[in-house]
Amino acid sequence: YLSIEEDMHKYIHKDAGASIGADGLIGNKIVVLTGGNPKFPFVEDGDVLKVNSSLSTDDIMKTLQVNNKNLVDVTGDFKVLARNLVEGKGAAGALLSDEQLAMNFKTMVSNLNRITLSTAQTAQDLNTFGKTLNSKDGLVNKMMTDTAVFAKLERSATSLQQTAKSASLMAANLEKASGKLNTSDNAAGLLLNDAKTAEQVKSIMTNLEKGSKKLDEDLEALQSNFLFRGFFKKRARDSIKNQ
Repeated sequence: YLSIEEDMHKYIHKDAGASIGADGLIGNKIVVLTGGNPKFPFVEDGDVLKVNSSLSTDDIMKTLQVNNKNLVDVTGDFKVLARNLVEGKGAAGALLSDEQLAMNFKTMVSNLNRITLSTAQTAQDLNTFGKTLNSKDGLVNKMMTDTAVFAKLERSATSLQQTAKSASLMAANLEKASGKLNTSDNAAGLLLNDAKTAEQVKSIMTNLEKGSKKLDEDLEALQSNFLFRGFFKKRARDSIKNQ
């Protein structure tokens, strides 16, 4: 039960809250009344006030003790970490004590930075290229909207298709001709593949050459003969007149 002086009732409303506090950090325990809305009537004998939970000095001291213990643990962990760093233990210690490893790590970070910049530049270039394709003067836009450009491209594609077809037909003909040259059932193939026939043709050509030369010699002899000299001179004059 709480005893309140009669003349203090007019300052305390029925919705006020009560909590246990202290007069200073280490002072006597007191009851602290807080809140209270003027809309509510004043307290009367026998009223019950709600209790507000609050931290007491003991609770604060307990919390401080726990925090102090945690601080000691953290300080110990930092002490161990510092010792490991100095002795080069663990990844962080190795980075701090091993110059080569630290240099490799620095190079790796530098490479990652370059890759990041390169990736960003590539993305920007692709974005620019995409905008160019979609622009009014871009190739894609012209192909979709300019009938003249599309017609030229279509004619070019048709021409390329015909050229490819002609090249394919030519290749087939060459392959067929090559196949015939490798057989002996035709004149060219027989000359290329039959040694005996080739030798006979060579002999015929040699005989023809000899016969032609002999014929020239005989004709020259006839021109020199006095019996035919006049005939050949007349023929030469007629040839000059016809020219």
